[in-house]
Amino acid sequence: MSLVLGLVSMTFLIGFSTLLLDAHFGSLLGVGLLVCGGVLAAVATVALVAGLARTPEQAGALQSGLALVLGILGGSFFSMARSGGVAATATKLTPTTGSTRDWCG
Repeated sequence: MSLVLGLVSMTFLIGFSTLLLDAHFGSLLGVGLLVCGGVLAAVATVALVAGLARTPEQAGALQSGLALVLGILGGSFFSMARSGGVAATATKLTPTTGSTRDWCG
């Protein structure tokens, strides 16, 4: 269900951005593949947390912690890629980095 909700949400977001903001995202096939990949990554992350957590409270805490770590490593707050070493390598493994690189070209 969350996969369908994510795909529908992204479809509306891209559709309204195109209509109201005159945004251009490129090839329809490419955009569809990027949306599917991003939504699958998000659903897989939630499924991982749900599988590890024993209570709803623990799931919420794990999800928040994982989102923060992935956000930091993915460059949402500042770029870790320029730091070198382990941080630069870990940055390449996050879904955020791949999505940003693919969307921005």
